[in-house]
Amino acid sequence: MRLPRIVRTLSPALAALALSAGAARAQQSYFGQNQVQYQKFEWRVKKTDHFDVHYYKGMEEAAIIAARMAERSYARLSRLMGYQFKERKPIMIFASRGDFAQNNVTGDLGEGTGGVT
Repeated sequence: MRLPRIVRTLSPALAALALSAGAARAQQSYFGQNQVQYQKFEWRVKKTDHFDVHYYKGMEEAAIIAARMAERSYARLSRLMGYQFKERKPIMIFASRGDFAQNNVTGDLGEGTGGVT
């Protein structure tokens, strides 16, 4: 028994459509699974003579160390270069690359951009 010409012509197209629908369903269920999950940070500020160190819960010890290092570096470099800050400079502390990616101050520039480390 020979199939009508229309069925023979449409069969490959229908098979391709069925396969692509399955692939699209699989893609939709995967899409968005790797998106950044935004969380709410409770920001705090540690003020020193020349810096405002911004940090969030869980980063207290890192903020203290960063503030101490910034003040020591400032004292040495301002003496060597003969330059004093006119206002306090902000420093932001992040626990991870994922947390850094969520900031809205610099955008997601990458870890090696400018003064971002």
